[in-house]
Amino acid sequence: MILIYSIVFTNADGTIVNGELETDAALSAITAWTLTPNAAGNGFTAAPVIAPVVATPTFSPAAGLVPAGQLVALASITPGASILYTLDGSTPANSVSGTTKLYTTPIAVTVGETIKAIAIFAGYTPSAVASAVYTVTVTQVAAPVFSPAAPGPYGIPLKVTIASPTPGAAIYYRMDGGIPTYPITGNTMLYNPAIGVVLDALTWGGFNMNALAIAPGLTNSAVVNANYKLVAPTPSTQAATPTLTPAPGSYSAAQIVVAESPTPGSTINYTTDGTEPAT
Repeated sequence: MILIYSIVFTNADGTIVNGELETDAALSAITAWTLTPNAAGNGFTAAPVIAPVVATPTFSPAAGLVPAGQLVALASITPGASILYTLDGSTPANSVSGTTKLYTTPIAVTVGETIKAIAIFAGYTPSAVASAVYTVTVTQVAAPVFSPAAPGPYGIPLKVTIASPTPGAAIYYRMDGGIPTYPITGNTMLYNPAIGVVLDALTWGGFNMNALAIAPGLTNSAVVNANYKLVAPTPSTQAATPTLTPAPGSYSAAQIVVAESPTPGSTINYTTDGTEPAT
């Protein structure tokens, strides 16, 4: 920050000294030196007022590859400056609004992030916008996700899908509460996304499923459990619709019509005038 001042020399009586001071005696006769910002006259030229600029924020660690969960600290060397930032790639505003947030604590990077930041301070010109792009280094396959979520209860049959956010990951699972293994051993099965897993019987204690995701070059995912609770279908409380024999139509002779319902023990009420039968 640079401030430009004019220097005005005065005598004891307050008169302004003009011209050059050529001797020590002349200098010693001056009793007051007044620094007047942007003063004009007396051989000096007024300078325009230029607001100082806040120092541009810095990022620590610097942009680049970072492990998941890395904390990124923002700072400005201008004392007392506040930092505003965004995580969606947009330019931060000079105040908290929309996606612009006030920086208070280090930012955790869990996925790829583009952090943009500015620093502000009262009476100063806001800093330039600083930008840093962070890419998370993936070392482990993302854990499988079951859909629908356990436990339920759900009616049967129930189709369950299992997926990992890691592209190309293969999923191995068990339905007996055991831990799936790769290579496949015991009751471990390879999940087929085209089919899913259909739970259609109340076996294995309600389908206590565990799943594991793997992908080349990465550490296997954590094992995820989904213990589904299934219930048998509730019997219908409505009698089956009656059937008429022979079927409705036009006949050349009188017909005996038989009305039947598949529901055992049901009673059939009927009318012959087109009105709805009472219950």
